[in-house]
Amino acid sequence: MEPNTNTQPKRPWYKRWWVIALGVIIAVGIINQIINPTPNEQAEEPAAVETTTMPEENTDEKQAPGPTEEAHTDLAARVTEAVLGGNPSCDGEFPAPSFQSLCSTSPGFWIADITDEHAGAVRVHIQERMQEHEREDVARWVMQHACREVEDLDLVIAVDLDGYELHWMRSNSRSVCS
Repeated sequence: MEPNTNTQPKRPWYKRWWVIALGVIIAVGIINQIINPTPNEQAEEPAAVETTTMPEENTDEKQAPGPTEEAHTDLAARVTEAVLGGNPSCDGEFPAPSFQSLCSTSPGFWIADITDEHAGAVRVHIQERMQEHEREDVARWVMQHACREVEDLDLVIAVDLDGYELHWMRSNSRSVCS
């Protein structure tokens, strides 16, 4: 009897289908991590806390500010002045007259308004729907530009059009606000 000469030589391990499939899966995972890094890899600072709130119901009754609220009613105005005062407009005007005059690459460009929330906190109203990391960029940007001039600013709450909030605390920006 003749030996079987039709046997194919064994393929190297790196040319087998399961090795190629495993390599593709690993490559897709690496590309995904590059495109969408996890929050721990995005910044060395502590992560901000995100909360979701339902839009407030409209009421005709205005509540009178309490004694502690009266002392902080100008907090939003001081934060707005500090943030715009430290940034030029896209046309080169210094300080920028409004958030919309900032360049569209600035996180401040998307701010519609800043209002008082409570003692030490302001609410930043964003005029777009944003992802969590974009809301974080806006809140961090406001805190970093205002914390030295407005020493009683402790919390920035960034709220987008959908009502999603992101809270950025002064302690998250301690390297800038010290």
